[in-house]
Amino acid sequence: MNESTNSFFPHTLHVNSQRGAKSTILSVSACIFLLLFAIISGMARADTYGDLTYTITGETVTIIDCVYSVSAVAIPSQINGLPVTSIGNNAFAFCTSLTNVTIPDSVTSIGSWAFYRCLSLASINIPENVSFIGSWAFGSCQSLRTVTIPGSVMQLESGVFALCTNLEAINVDLTNAVYSSQSGVLFNKSQTEIMTYPCGRVSSYTLPDSVISIGNFSFSNCGRLSEVTLPGSVLSIGEGAFNNSSLASIGIPHSVTHIGRWAFQNCLNLRSIVIPASVTYINEGTFSGCTNLTAVYFEGPPPSGWPIVTGGTPPTVCYVTA
Repeated sequence: MNESTNSFFPHTLHVNSQRGAKSTILSVSACIFLLLFAIISGMARADTYGDLTYTITGETVTIIDCVYSVSAVAIPSQINGLPVTSIGNNAFAFCTSLTNVTIPDSVTSIGSWAFYRCLSLASINIPENVSFIGSWAFGSCQSLRTVTIPGSVMQLESGVFALCTNLEAINVDLTNAVYSSQSGVLFNKSQTEIMTYPCGRVSSYTLPDSVISIGNFSFSNCGRLSEVTLPGSVLSIGEGAFNNSSLASIGIPHSVTHIGRWAFQNCLNLRSIVIPASVTYINEGTFSGCTNLTAVYFEGPPPSGWPIVTGGTPPTVCYVTA
């Protein structure tokens, strides 16, 4: 490299002797060793406390695993003098014999999939200090019948109670500033969006007139729900809103403009549907798996995203006057 070129790279090393090469190799090796040492030192070391596995990060403890065969667990509020503040992702997932778990008031976060497929868990008491519950945290807890969201919870990620096939009521403390419930159904605070309909409920449901949005996966996997009545205030139907449900009949209001992807996916009992002229967008996967859908009635031109894919015989398309 000549002098002029080197001016652009002032930190370039020049090795002109065997001794210099050896020195450079040793320096690089030392840097790699120090980097690996720093990484390993920064990693939280796992340890056990009874049936639980935990890590310490800074000055707090996170429960990260549990003996799968356990039937009852009392999570301590402290381990080694440090507060237990988190239940980590997948911590109790697939603990199918777990019937009872006690969560201390020190816990502020319940991670994603934390209690996924705890098939025997019939009840859960979420402490007042919990502010975050991750996606699918209690997914497929098929013995769970009722749950109460305390006032402290500020964020519920998607699918927290998905596939809880016997869940009959989700109640929210009146002091909660973000969420609310009406007759055991989960809404946002202003009840303009339905968040989760408990899958253990049967027959039909009529949404309150305040609702303008059907939340993502809000009725997903509701195998006992046959009919939903939407108010004229609804503007959008979210992603996967009714997928894998037993929905046989639904009237889409003329206020709806958007129907998200997978909204009616695998609704095997759905045989016909009317799409109002107000709908400007339908994702091509909206009706995927609706193999018994034989007729689609448009009250206007086909919206963006058409044609749909059902996976069965393509439905008859009719254009009607509203």
